[in-house]
Amino acid sequence: MPGETMRTQLVDQVDPVAQASRADLALVGEIAALVNTGDPFDGLDAALRRLREHNGAEAAELFLTDPSGQEMFLVSHQGADVEAFCQRERFRSGEGFPGIALRAATALWTASLPSETDFLRSRVKARHYQGAICVPIRRGDSVSGCLLLAWRAPVGDLEHAVRLTTLASRPIAAAVEVARAQIRIQELRRSPTPGPVPVALAVRRTAPARTESRARSVFEECPARSTGRIQIHGGRA
Repeated sequence: MPGETMRTQLVDQVDPVAQASRADLALVGEIAALVNTGDPFDGLDAALRRLREHNGAEAAELFLTDPSGQEMFLVSHQGADVEAFCQRERFRSGEGFPGIALRAATALWTASLPSETDFLRSRVKARHYQGAICVPIRRGDSVSGCLLLAWRAPVGDLEHAVRLTTLASRPIAAAVEVARAQIRIQELRRSPTPGPVPVALAVRRTAPARTESRARSVFEECPARSTGRIQIHGGRA
């Protein structure tokens, strides 16, 4: 069960649109423009960076579900401490913040990350992070991924960050489906009877294009991503 410092029913209880300010809605419009301009993969990275910057978070992550819908996989990290966040990049349903968001289909947050037993990446805690939110990305009645933001400094209004990220997740969810559709088309062109789309977005390009100017890709920083177990955006996990 989630630790006592979490508020796992927040998004279900509050309509994020009803409490959105003009600045909030403007940001959502900006994110929608980013994910709908040009390449959807680049758009998702840009949207994640913008969401991190606007919320003043040190790090932002995008997780997507595997084809079975039972695991979350890290597909993009934007911001600081990528090595610490790469300590673990896959979570089964109910496991860690991403897995809890998948199973409960609702957002969770904590302002006491060091004592939060459900946050499983100890190296992130060791970097003195204090707050974190995890917001599900919805596809109809199911969860197709989540957005996770983390802060070192205490955050005055994590509830607002949850509401804003929930709003931002809507255009991001649409972009994820476009990206997955592109992968499906590529699979159909390669084979008349393709199997399930590989985990998350699947590999689209080689990692060297995603270097320091774009917050050092997860592929380059995580040793686990050289094993070739699965293919995801940015490299292999």
